[in-house]
Amino acid sequence: MVATTDLADRIREALGDSQPVVTEEIICELKELEQEAYINPVTKYPDGRQLGKDLVQITKEYARRKSDSQMKEDNIYVLLIDIDNFGDFNKRYDMETGDTVLKTVNSIIHQTFRDDDIVLNIANQRYNYHLHGEEMLALYTCENLSDALKVAERVRISVKEKSQKLTGYQVTISLGITKYNTTSEEFAAAQARADEYMQVAKQEGRDRTYCGENDPLFRYKKELYQPGIADAFAKKLAGSIRQFKGTLGRTATKTLNYIVKKS
Repeated sequence: MVATTDLADRIREALGDSQPVVTEEIICELKELEQEAYINPVTKYPDGRQLGKDLVQITKEYARRKSDSQMKEDNIYVLLIDIDNFGDFNKRYDMETGDTVLKTVNSIIHQTFRDDDIVLNIANQRYNYHLHGEEMLALYTCENLSDALKVAERVRISVKEKSQKLTGYQVTISLGITKYNTTSEEFAAAQARADEYMQVAKQEGRDRTYCGENDPLFRYKKELYQPGIADAFAKKLAGSIRQFKGTLGRTATKTLNYIVKKS
């Protein structure tokens, strides 16, 4: 966030010569408004804009540490999280129930992470971000993908086990996980990759964690699960079945007519 003194200087610069008295109270109120602008209004968790601000700090710090030879490679993992069948909570119950589910899931995710999971401890102890709707994102560090998957599974299981008691409904989530290479790619690329993996988790039954980086079949699954592919296949299959039924029916009719004539 912007420091109080920096915020005061910016206000004075913007006002020019006609400057009213900028008190500490006014600055604090403005700072609170600025903080509120970077949180999701429903869950009160940081949103995608705050994630963008945090990433600037994170990538700079990683670049500095690499230049100082303090680290050899990145160990940041991106976890994209989506609540399964979230629309059902709004449709079957009401918006208030949906909001309760969102708040509870974000809270469980945050509480499940541990202090040693945080990225460099420069993001003010933030682990997870509520991007929009039922989609969330978490950033954390691990030594390797195997450990990162264990953390993701810990999150998934916690949501499933605790949501029933806290909301009255059992909530499940689907997760996609990938490693973020701070110097060789834009964060958007890592986020898109995690989203693709999350979509595979959805297609393969929901309530699961998936990473395409340890699945040799991912590129085939990616094509198979493209929107519209399943519908096209189903239509083709239905057409083939209709054609088979028609052929079977015509054959049966001809056979019956033949039998009748012979008799």
